Amino acid sequence: MGNTWEAGRCNNGNQGTTPVTAYPAGASFYGCFDMAGNVQEWTSTRWGSDRNRSDFSYPYHIDEREDLEANEYRVDRGGSFEIIKAS
Repeated sequence: MGNTWEAGRCNNGNQGTTPVTAYPAGASFYGCFDMAGNVQEWTSTRWGSDRNRSDFSYPYHIDEREDLEANEYRVDRGGSFEIIKAS
């Protein structure tokens, strides 16, 4: 608990999603399950051309970061069971 990583508390490294209660040891203090490690959302928010440094400051203006035609890295949110590599 706390600041120590314990892989058995969430879906980490599996080949797919799992039921919400599959990792009971990972329940929060309030009894919430699956707060990390099951799914990741790939958003339309632009990151930029360099995967290590964003081209945009925060907070940002929607008109500059929501261009769906831009061929750049995008922002991921959430926690996934696998690493998604940008192409």
